[in-house]
Amino acid sequence: REAWGIVYSLSVSTVATAAAVTLAAGLSVEQGTWERMADPAWAGGAVQEAIRIGNPFPQASRFVRESFQIGDVEVEPGDQVLMWLTAANRGLPGAHAEPLDRFDPGRDHTQHLGFGSGYHLCGGLHHVREVAVTAVTTLAERCPQLRLVGPWKRFVGIDDGYVAAPVEALTP
Repeated sequence: REAWGIVYSLSVSTVATAAAVTLAAGLSVEQGTWERMADPAWAGGAVQEAIRIGNPFPQASRFVRESFQIGDVEVEPGDQVLMWLTAANRGLPGAHAEPLDRFDPGRDHTQHLGFGSGYHLCGGLHHVREVAVTAVTTLAERCPQLRLVGPWKRFVGIDDGYVAAPVEALTP
C-alpha cells in the first residue's frame, strides 16, 4: 500500500505541477504581473494562487463516520459525500475580505485547500511547489515578454477549471 501511495502521489503531483505552471503563467500575463515572475517569491505566490483558483483536483469524496445534518438532509455513517475543494478555496473571504476569484500572488496562502489538509494532505505538495516555481521563474527569465494570443478556454462543470491559457513569447 505504501508503494502505491508513493507512485500515486508522484502522478498527482505531476498533473498539479503542469496545471500550476500553466495557470501561474497565463494569469500573470493576463493581470500584467508577468515581469515579476522571475522573482521566486512572486512566482511562489502565483503558483499558490494557481493551485487555489484552478485546483487540478477540484473534488474529493469521503465516507461519513459520524451522523450530521446539513439543512434538511440527514447524513449517516457509511454515506458518501462529495466535497468541492475549489469552492472551499473561494467560500469565505480572508482577513482582508478580498474577492477570492481574483488572482492575487501577494495573498496569504496559508489556509487554502488546494493540496488537501490533515490526513489527506497531498504527499507531493512540496514537489509541486518547488518544480512549478522553478519552471515559472525559468520561463520568466527566458521569455520575459509573454502575451495572450486568445481567450482563456474554461470548462465549467463538475471539474470546473481552465482548459488552456493561450500565450506566446514575443521575440526581440
